[in-house]
Amino acid sequence: MFNHEYISKNIAVNVSPIKEPYRKADTMNADEFEKLMGACTCQRDRAIVAVAAGSGIRRSEICGLLKSQMDMKENKFTVIGKGNKERTCFLTPRAKHELEEYMKTRDDDSPYVFVTQRTHKQIAVRGMNFITKQIGQRAGIKFHTHMLRHYFADTAHEANIDILDISRMLGHSSVSTTQIYISQNTNDLAIKHQRIR
Repeated sequence: MFNHEYISKNIAVNVSPIKEPYRKADTMNADEFEKLMGACTCQRDRAIVAVAAGSGIRRSEICGLLKSQMDMKENKFTVIGKGNKERTCFLTPRAKHELEEYMKTRDDDSPYVFVTQRTHKQIAVRGMNFITKQIGQRAGIKFHTHMLRHYFADTAHEANIDILDISRMLGHSSVSTTQIYISQNTNDLAIKHQRIR
């Protein structure tokens, strides 16, 4: 009201903002990731899990990924992320292998990288939710696609990649968002804590 000049004095100037409760984000460790890979019943799903975990792309970006955006020679691809921003993502050797194996199974002319099994149409977000739920149930893990972004951030952090670079890879506009992603893994804290005498 003060900003729009309905009142002459800002009565909330000394009021502290409401603190939102901090919650740990869902993430996974390497063993759980391997369980997910083992629970995939088709090569498409293996490729989805490997590419998402190796690049940190969002669920909507997986669904909208086009073959024309892929550069398999350079092990990279482009996505249009939040805010219609384009960014470059990269393939790990494992993600590239799983993706290449999946593409060998394709005999359709769909422009999308990941398609439905029967009709070869673009996978919808609801379809992606169903796929990941089924994989998680078979693996015995409460799993959703966003966990793979956190897993990517954790593994990138463990590989000593700078947080600014991780932020760019994830398509975050703020490093503080990235910090939430990588602050969940306490394994390194336990190791460092053992140094205390």
